[in-house]
Amino acid sequence: MAGIRHGPALDPDDSQFHRDPYPVYRQLRELAPVHRHPSGFWVLTSYRDCTAVLQGPEWAYVDDFGCLPDRGGPRSGGAVAGPRSALRGPGAEPPAGGHPAGDARYDRSRGAVARALTPGMVHRLAPRVQRIADELLEAACDAGDVNLVEALGYPLAASVFCEVFGIPPADRAVFRTWVDAIVRGVDSVFGISREERADRDRAGQEFGDYFLTLIADRRKRPADDLLTALIGAAGGDGGLGEHELVSTCVMVLIAGHESTANLIGNGALALLRHPGQADLLRAGPAAAAAAVEELLRYDSLAQFAVRAVRRDVELRGETIREGEPALVLLAAANRDPDVFDRPDQLDLARRDNRHLAFGHGPHYCLGASLARLETRIALSSLVRRAPGLSLSGEPIHKPSFELRGLAELPVVLR
Repeated sequence: MAGIRHGPALDPDDSQFHRDPYPVYRQLRELAPVHRHPSGFWVLTSYRDCTAVLQGPEWAYVDDFGCLPDRGGPRSGGAVAGPRSALRGPGAEPPAGGHPAGDARYDRSRGAVARALTPGMVHRLAPRVQRIADELLEAACDAGDVNLVEALGYPLAASVFCEVFGIPPADRAVFRTWVDAIVRGVDSVFGISREERADRDRAGQEFGDYFLTLIADRRKRPADDLLTALIGAAGGDGGLGEHELVSTCVMVLIAGHESTANLIGNGALALLRHPGQADLLRAGPAAAAAAVEELLRYDSLAQFAVRAVRRDVELRGETIREGEPALVLLAAANRDPDVFDRPDQLDLARRDNRHLAFGHGPHYCLGASLARLETRIALSSLVRRAPGLSLSGEPIHKPSFELRGLAELPVVLR
C-alpha cells in the first residue's frame, strides 16, 4: 500500500497544521503527490491530478463519506437528510454512482439554484450588501478594537442570507446557532463526536422545520426574495418537493454564509500580513475583483473535496481500486508551482488565476458569484474606512479541516 515513508503526514488534529497547512501540502506534493493516508483514503495534491479527478466521469462524490472511518450515517428522517448530502460549500454534489434517483434530485436542486440565483439577481444585491457592510463597519470603527470575524464576517454573511430569503429580523439570531452546529457536523472526514453529531442533527431538524413553514408562507404570499424565486424555479412537473427545497436552502446557507464569512476573515488576515497589497482593493471594481480571486487562491476557504472512483484507475503509478475514496486537496493544488508562479506569495495583481477554491468542472460552486460580491464589497470597504487597520492579538483558526476559517481576528480599526 502506497504511503508517505519520509516527511509529514496529514494530521488535521495538529494545531500548527490549523495555523498554516501549506508547508505540509508543499512537502506532500513534492514527496508523494498521490499517496494513501493511514486512514485508508487517497490524497491528491497536484493541480493536474485534482482537476482531472474533479471533472472525470469515472469519479463520483461520496455521499456522507459513508466508507470512511468513524462517520455518522445520513439522517433517517426529518426535513434535512444529512447536512453533507444537502450542501457543500465548493460544490453541492450528488451521491456516489448507482443512485439515479439521488442524482436526479441533485440535478433538480442545482438547476433550481442556477435559475433563481442569476447573475442579474446577484448584481441587484450589491446596494444592499454595501449598505449592510457600511453599517457594520461604522459600528466597528466606533468600537475601535474588535474581533473582525464577529464584527464583519459573520454578521454580513448572515444578514445578506436573511435578507435575500426574506427572513424576519426577529428570527435571525437563531440562524447563527444552527449554522455553527451544521458546519461542525459537515467537517467530519476524520470523525466527529457523538455530541457534535447530535447537535448537527438537531440543528438540521430545526432549520428544516423553520423553512418548511417559510416555504408554505411564500407559496401563499410570494415576495421579492430568493426563496420565492427558488419555489418558482423548482416548480412544474418533476420539480422539487418540500424537503428537497429545504435541502436546497441548506445548500445556499453554507455556500452563501459560512464560506463567505470564512473568506472575508481569511482575506482580511492575508491583507494584514501583506499591508502593501491593500491598495489594489482601493483601485476600482476590476482591480478589487482580481484581488479577491488571489485571496481565494492564497488561502482557500475549502481545503478539499472528496471523490470515490467508479472503476480501477492509475494515477502516477498508483492503482486506486473501484470504490476507494480520494481526498482532493484543492488548497494544495492552488499552491502548485507548475501552474502558479511564486505560489506561496500573495500577489493581488496576479493574472490568469485558475484557482480551484470553488471547485472545478460540473459541480462548480453555485454560490461563488454571491460569495465574491460580498467579499469584494466587505474588504474594499474595510481598507477604505480603516486604512490603518492592524492586528491587536493573535488570530485563532477554527478547528476545522474542510472549511478553513478564523474564530477570532482581533484588530484595531483606525
